[in-house]
Amino acid sequence: TLFRSYYPSISLDFSAFLYRESIPTARSWDAVLTANIPIFTGGRIEADVREAWSNLRQALLARSYAERNVRAQVEQAYSQLQASDARLSQLQVQVAAAQLTLNQSEQSYRVGLATNLERIAAQDALLQAQLQLASEQYDRKLFHLALLQRAGLLREAFEQASATQPATQPVSPSDDTR
Repeated sequence: TLFRSYYPSISLDFSAFLYRESIPTARSWDAVLTANIPIFTGGRIEADVREAWSNLRQALLARSYAERNVRAQVEQAYSQLQASDARLSQLQVQVAAAQLTLNQSEQSYRVGLATNLERIAAQDALLQAQLQLASEQYDRKLFHLALLQRAGLLREAFEQASATQPATQPVSPSDDTR
């Protein structure tokens, strides 16, 4: 739109009157012809055009930066989720191994081949493995929510979840009227 400022412009303004009290009263219409020739405003027009192009390039760069930033955040959240999944599978194997070790130490203790200390150590190892597994399951849920948030899907996930859950039931008035 700034390029049209370089060229001369002409405008024509018509006015029509139903009743006219001013001089001349004989005419019921009027017209004004206006011409604009940008002889001395060329530098200002050029500066405005350059400023507009600069603003456009600046906006495009800001958009590109925002897109790259969002993409990097989504990729980081996705890699954290994948790493958490890998840790979860390892911890599940570790819990299963600790459970097997506890079962073996219990059997050995019953037949008198192991001490109570070995049995307690196996219980402790199982509890530690279960604690790590529970902690990693919690972290995985947080990573999943972070991925949904950074991808812009968190609100949709909550809206879908609230649509599938039943509405709360109204509380019936109690029968103890005194």
